[in-house]
Amino acid sequence: MNNKFNKNDKILFHAFVIVDVVAIITAVICILGGIGIVVSGVDNDSTESIILGVVIIIFSPISALIVWIMQKVVVAMYCDVKLIRNKLYNINNNYMVKLIDNSKTPEQTDCNDDENNTSTNTVDNTSVPRNPVLINISELKALKGLLDEGVLTLEEFETEKKKLMK
Repeated sequence: MNNKFNKNDKILFHAFVIVDVVAIITAVICILGGIGIVVSGVDNDSTESIILGVVIIIFSPISALIVWIMQKVVVAMYCDVKLIRNKLYNINNNYMVKLIDNSKTPEQTDCNDDENNTSTNTVDNTSVPRNPVLINISELKALKGLLDEGVLTLEEFETEKKKLMK
């Protein structure tokens, strides 16, 4: 089964890059505009234009930096949501971890590895998706039954429960 969510992960990679590029371009344009205003103020002997240009030169990179930080936080939040969603649906998070670590570009990763994305049980030659949450619940119930029957000690039960929760 092809993972329908992996194609959207590339959008987040591009969002990281676009946020960086837009912040740099915005800061450069504002600085150049401020320089232009200062130059026109010097030509016209206008102190107001010079002051305005200096203020633009100083504060535009600061405001671009603030906007860049906010955009990075939003993109990181979307990545976190996708990581949680992938964990919930038992989807391999290797691509997202690489994306967040900036270790590889989307083209260098294999997002369509079906073996890593879904687990299946073969019953009567048909593939049935496994739901890890239901499996863990049934295993926990079995462990609890063994604890109640006295087969397991409380320490053994806690050890096995921790293994299942990973």
